Amino acid sequence: MFSAFSRDQEEKLYVQNLLLEQKDLVRFVLDQSGYIFVCGSKSLGKAIDDTLLKILEENYGLTKSKQIIKDLRIQSRYVKDVY
Repeated sequence: MFSAFSRDQEEKLYVQNLLLEQKDLVRFVLDQSGYIFVCGSKSLGKAIDDTLLKILEENYGLTKSKQIIKDLRIQSRYVKDVY
């Protein structure tokens, strides 16, 4: 689990930065049928979308990465609760 609190501390820490730092782990977890749950603002949801695409694109290219993300959503393995 990655959690970040950008408003509760002087130095800002964002979930998307943590995901990029752990990109190998993110790919591994997804390859092992893992799940991604995102809860927060709409801008956070968009940032996570962009970061996840960037992480996957390194290994799979843009077209396949977009399809992977679409499949994750269809399988309810990428779930966002954003407001």
